Amino acid sequence: MSATIVNFKIPDAQGRVWQHQASISFDDKFYYIGFPFNKVLLDEIRSMHGARWLGNEEPPRKVWRISRNKRNDFQLAFLMGRPVYDRFKTPLPALLPEQIERYPALKPHQQEGCSQIIHRRTACLGWEMGVGKTYMTIAANGLLGIKNWLWIAPKSALNSVKLEMEKWGVTHPPQFMTYQGLTAAANKNEGPFVYVPEMVVFDESQRIKNPTTQQGQAAYDLCDLMREKYKPPTIVLLSGSPAPRSPLDWWHQTEVACPGYLKEGSHKAMTKRLAWTELKDGIRGAKFDSIKSWKDDENKCDVCAEFHTKAPEFYDHTFKKSKNEVAYLYKRMSGLVSVRFKKDVLDLPPQTRETRVLVPTQDLLRKAALVKKTSRRGVDALTRLRELSDGFIYKETETSDKIECEFCKGSGKPNQELMPGAEICDACQGQGFNFAMIRTAVKATSCPKWGAVADILDEHSDIGRLVIYAGFEGSVDICCELATTNGWDYIRVDGRGWKSTIPDIPDLEMLRLFQQPIDSPFKVGGIDRLVFIGHPGSAGTGLTLTASPTILYYSNSFNAEDRIQSEARNHRLGSIGSNIIDLINLPTDQYVLDNIKKKRDLQSLTMGDLSGVLEQYVEC
Repeated sequence: MSATIVNFKIPDAQGRVWQHQASISFDDKFYYIGFPFNKVLLDEIRSMHGARWLGNEEPPRKVWRISRNKRNDFQLAFLMGRPVYDRFKTPLPALLPEQIERYPALKPHQQEGCSQIIHRRTACLGWEMGVGKTYMTIAANGLLGIKNWLWIAPKSALNSVKLEMEKWGVTHPPQFMTYQGLTAAANKNEGPFVYVPEMVVFDESQRIKNPTTQQGQAAYDLCDLMREKYKPPTIVLLSGSPAPRSPLDWWHQTEVACPGYLKEGSHKAMTKRLAWTELKDGIRGAKFDSIKSWKDDENKCDVCAEFHTKAPEFYDHTFKKSKNEVAYLYKRMSGLVSVRFKKDVLDLPPQTRETRVLVPTQDLLRKAALVKKTSRRGVDALTRLRELSDGFIYKETETSDKIECEFCKGSGKPNQELMPGAEICDACQGQGFNFAMIRTAVKATSCPKWGAVADILDEHSDIGRLVIYAGFEGSVDICCELATTNGWDYIRVDGRGWKSTIPDIPDLEMLRLFQQPIDSPFKVGGIDRLVFIGHPGSAGTGLTLTASPTILYYSNSFNAEDRIQSEARNHRLGSIGSNIIDLINLPTDQYVLDNIKKKRDLQSLTMGDLSGVLEQYVEC
């Protein structure tokens, strides 16, 4: 294994390029890089994937070893002066007149997105929901003339994409697949891994942001096969969340699209660059790195990660200005990642927001006080109060079905690590099984939200369309019952799948029917009043619901992304208006809504956090 001498060209902070000599050799799995001590070159090599110093191995070798893969190939080529970034940094040419003539509905920002896909063949489009990502991608595919292509998206989003394909008369539609289907294909080595597409679209690509999940790994493996087969393949990532909750969300998405585009060779390395971390205690004495603060403001001290708001004598160190690495990340991603917001590219009416504060009944307040007294943990209290505010409480009931004990695996003998000194398994009392529990929603006798929903349905009777989101399956069921009672048909979408009061209608036809206005000559079966009822986690992504001018939040899930995505379902091209209504019954409704806005994590809640809210209930 002979070594080759190479010159790595590395710019300094002033932009001057310096050459650093090193030797490089390789085998089937690794590159081996040797050089005299050189801090600049050392920092570059250590940031690469799989970097390991072999000087302490047996036998010792004074070289660094890095993985031989596409990401390191890209970074090594860049350090050797090859123009690997040129196709991403060269200004995009405008579409030709004949290309625009084929797709005259393209708006200027969509024409730019088409050009990016056509000329760079790799694009991460962080375009806000409703700015026309789907049509733009359809047009780019048509202009490229690629027939063997694959569209991967959540199930609900696929239904909307299929309608868009029909609307625009796509003659060569792609194969459609959910992210669960992609994972199954990877595990079974079938589907796209047997028939490798020339073009792939990852719709709602935030689903593959985590490199450790099966979905994220399957997406990377598929694109790797495409890169082997096609020179180049066309890889498009579409995300309706252009400003993710964490800037780390971008790392694996860019890695799927173009391995090595970002210098950091791992998610952990990216974390260290973008944030200050601190060691915290985990379970069984393990330690883990926790993010202390993001490097998102130059006025944060680089030593303590805090703003120095007091006099200097209050600190045991001198203030050191930090670098805004989060803002710089978006500059580093330019060329591969583009971001578009509705306010910048569309002339849509602004969303209006309304909060209807209801007066809880005395019976509801008495039950809320009881929940406060009987709940041992803050999270339990919050969950039960949210259920109660929606007009029900979940109850666990034992069935006659037997299930194997998860602690003793059916043996009846104790796991000494979990149950030291026990003679039989405490979890199943030595039987080796437990009886399965079934969860049922027990409705309250009354709830102010029920009357509010009836009023809002009546307000929309002339329009004939309404969207309702609710945070529990029990809440969804109540909304469906209210719709039927008030003379409305419904489409229900949650974790249990799609269902409708309209018999024998497939998912795609449900959406098509909902999008038909009340006076449409094509309406099916005389459905004048149809309400879409869903859980924001299952039905808040990828759907177009512009036939309704209003989205009513009966209650919220405790997930900021669900809320952000679901709010955009009717605020997009073709919208007839977008009014957001939140129902506030018990104070926990406002508490959850405020926490969504702050994007706080549910796990941070303690009974102490909830004490101020719980004290608002009347003790009876």
